[in-house]
Amino acid sequence: MVSQEFVNFVHIWARNVKTSQGGIQILTPPSHYRGSGSTGPHDGLVLDVPAQTHKDLSRLGIQTGEAIDISNAFGARVTVFLTVVTADGATVTMTRI
Repeated sequence: MVSQEFVNFVHIWARNVKTSQGGIQILTPPSHYRGSGSTGPHDGLVLDVPAQTHKDLSRLGIQTGEAIDISNAFGARVTVFLTVVTADGATVTMTRI
C-alpha cells in the first residue's frame, strides 16, 4: 500500500560515459528527517556511477508541488533517464537547464 503523502515517484537510471569518476547530484526541499545540525535550503544526495557503466540509482517519493533538481556530480558527463509515476490526472513539468 502506498501512503497518500507520496503518490508520485521518480525512478532514476544513469550512465557515466566518461573514463573517470562521476555521478549525479539530487537536491530536494528540506526533509522532515533532517537532524538538528542540518542547515541550508535543500537536502542533497550524490550518487556515484562508476566510469563507463550504468546503474539503476533510486526511486524517490515526491509530494505534490515539490521540485527536485538533478545535475551531474564531479563534472561527469552522465546520461540520465527518468521515469515518473504519478496519480491519474497529475501534471508533471520537466525543465532542462
